[in-house]
Amino acid sequence: EGTSWLSIPRAAPEETATRAFLIPMYDELAVAYKDLRMIRSGPPPEKGRMSRPVVIDGKCVGSWRRTLASRETVVEVTLSTELDDRQTEALKAVIARFGSFLGLPAALEAHVVV
Repeated sequence: EGTSWLSIPRAAPEETATRAFLIPMYDELAVAYKDLRMIRSGPPPEKGRMSRPVVIDGKCVGSWRRTLASRETVVEVTLSTELDDRQTEALKAVIARFGSFLGLPAALEAHVVV
């Protein structure tokens, strides 16, 4: 008598996709909570360098800014660490989504500052 509980084995979870985000200036993630500390994947940036954080897989890896032109937008990304292939593809994908949001093709200019 009683209840029998059993667990059905599941397949191993698939590897989660790498996700990137361009956080806008004055977003609460970066400025509203005084006790919030973003996880950085490199050394702390110089003062004022993280006004628009680039977050990949929950870690702040740099900052970004955009320049609008009549036929495209250029997104300049300053990274605090080298990115692997998956992170680079995630960054390119978020830049493409940003361009789509603006209704313009988006070009990525990235450089690493350590």
